[in-house]
Amino acid sequence: MARLYLEMEDYNGAYNLLRNERPVKFEKDTLYQWGICFPRAFRDHVARLSAADDVPESLVYAIIRAESSFLPTALSPVGAVGLMQLMPSTAATIAKGSKGTFNADILTTPETNIRFGVKHLRDLLALYNDDYVLAIAAYNAGAGNVNRWRKAFGELRDDEFIENIPYPETREYVKKVLASIGIYSRMYKLEDPTLPAPASAHTKDIPDLQKTRL
Repeated sequence: MARLYLEMEDYNGAYNLLRNERPVKFEKDTLYQWGICFPRAFRDHVARLSAADDVPESLVYAIIRAESSFLPTALSPVGAVGLMQLMPSTAATIAKGSKGTFNADILTTPETNIRFGVKHLRDLLALYNDDYVLAIAAYNAGAGNVNRWRKAFGELRDDEFIENIPYPETREYVKKVLASIGIYSRMYKLEDPTLPAPASAHTKDIPDLQKTRL
């Protein structure tokens, strides 16, 4: 069933069938299951738009997975829309639109949502000098909160900073996104911006999913 969903490019449907059965090890026999749990969903859009704004693909996939589980029509209780769960006001600012002219319905279109989401990530990375922990935390909790935390305990190491984030949701969100970046980089040989060494140095024993249609 998951394979059928994947062939129809229903990444959310495939993921939901296997999200609680993720295998433990990267092995040849579990390759397809890993690919369903961590797909390169909307690959053409992600590759093109992330390259245009110099944002790592692994980060974009990780954000999409954490925010919407690959569902283009996802809508949060507070009004965030689409794959990367953008607030219409944020998207309108990025699009240089105004309250009366911006149509939030376009945020359910994968290409449009990813374009705005990538630009938002680029703005956050620029704001925090490519500090991925701060940028990811701000994507979830807002720059105002992150700036306060930065003043209070910004001198801590990344792992200690994360553990001191006072919002449990944001704390777990940052951990989840960082873990997904690592998995995406290992599975597909993508850049892992959180590592000091190239991701390829950590992938010798991992099957090459670039040659597998997922």
